[in-house]
Amino acid sequence: MLGPLLALLPLAAWALQWVLARALGALQPLQRDLAGRAATELQPVRADAAPEELQPLVQTLNALLGRVRELLEAERLFAARSAHELRTPLAAARAQAQRLAVETNDAAARERAHRLVAQLDRLTALATRLLQLARIESGVALAREPVDLAQLAQLVVDEFGAPDQRSRITVDVPPKPCSVEGDVDALAIAMRNLVDNALKHAGPTARVAVRVGPRAIEVCDDGRGLDVDAITRLKRPFERGAQPGADGSGLGLAMVETIARQAGARFELEPASPDGRGLCARLRFD
Repeated sequence: MLGPLLALLPLAAWALQWVLARALGALQPLQRDLAGRAATELQPVRADAAPEELQPLVQTLNALLGRVRELLEAERLFAARSAHELRTPLAAARAQAQRLAVETNDAAARERAHRLVAQLDRLTALATRLLQLARIESGVALAREPVDLAQLAQLVVDEFGAPDQRSRITVDVPPKPCSVEGDVDALAIAMRNLVDNALKHAGPTARVAVRVGPRAIEVCDDGRGLDVDAITRLKRPFERGAQPGADGSGLGLAMVETIARQAGARFELEPASPDGRGLCARLRFD
């Protein structure tokens, strides 16, 4: 009685394997499409590439991607509008604080007014960076044109003209142009943030080296360095290093990460030396 049934088992196993292979094979184009996307690529999946039996799955996935896209856009617009709305009252408050510092005869009040101006300047810088981040994340008006990294690095470093800054920076650029494709303004923001971050967080006596190579730029310092977990966190918005007394919004390296992604580059952070001292930030253009 069992003999015929046992004889059919290999055939049944083969049929089951064929059905599973066919079903999984239909999912492969969908899997390749999703696996090849960057984290910010949330456009709908092509429904015509899937067989009829998978159409409900594709439609559900596209609806989910659409909701995620809408939420991210709403968050970006909120940050941009909030930052924009903050700039006018901040400017007015700063003007009033400056006026108080000039007009008062009370030395203690004058000192408090100067501290208030400094705090308002930091808030204004934060609002400006939020606007920049929102613009960069949206991808609006970002150009794709040849950019000479060597020339751009020299121009950015020259912006740090204060004696206590410029004397700590060395620049090593090749004599020939090092061209990549990208938005010159966005890449300038990224470079500026890397140099500014190194100057602020490596320590007041640390040296900063800016080097440009074939399709890459790196900014390294010889400060005390950070552990691996801290380095990983630095790419997230509002994360800061642990340097005592360091000031900043925590947005600089998050902006660099976003700009690198938009430019098709890789943003790498690692210790500058085998003993863990210093920090090297690198942009590699593939």
